[in-house]
Amino acid sequence: MTSEKEKLYAEITGLRNYFFLPITTPINTISFLNDCTNTEIEYAQFKTQGLCGIAMVGQEKDMIVLNKSRTEKEQNFDCAHELIHLYKHRKLQDSFNCFTKTKPNQNSFLEWQANEGAAQWLIPYQDFIPRFVSYIDKSSGTFPCTVLKDLSEHYQTTPQVIRNRISSLNFEIDQYRKGIPISEIIILSKRQLDRRDMHPTDYTALCDWSLSWDAMIG
Repeated sequence: MTSEKEKLYAEITGLRNYFFLPITTPINTISFLNDCTNTEIEYAQFKTQGLCGIAMVGQEKDMIVLNKSRTEKEQNFDCAHELIHLYKHRKLQDSFNCFTKTKPNQNSFLEWQANEGAAQWLIPYQDFIPRFVSYIDKSSGTFPCTVLKDLSEHYQTTPQVIRNRISSLNFEIDQYRKGIPISEIIILSKRQLDRRDMHPTDYTALCDWSLSWDAMIG
């Protein structure tokens, strides 16, 4: 049975393919929407705490409003998050207010799809996993202290987004390290792993150790 995570990743990969965006190409989502779509991008100083972006479905053109106080890398992910809402959920709602943390009155599944879809849009697992594993291979199982920073620079997003991406892909990374081709790995959600009592390697803990060590010796 195909998991929701696998289906979502396939959809987002298909979206990249539709726009002829190679899986290895980093994306600045704001520039992409300005150049290739009829979506209008605006910026505002939001007064609501934690509000990152707003997506509005339009009859002639859609609109995304981003928090002007956020950094460019944060805005890149925020914009990708809103893009996924507009792409997948436009028939369910005509507007979406998105926050740093999901609010009780929000649909947690739709927000999960927007977050996980944005991660696949910006950081496709087909490119990310081999790139991430190369850090392990080059460093004999440990991580350089710059791993999160280096990957965030490459994918034009924040170290925290990279950390979340690693956490989401622990199971898939384990498979690739065992020699399973990237096209054949099984994609499971955290809920499915918990149901099967499966415990993949916690690669974020290794990254955190590197960062903590770097801070201690700095």
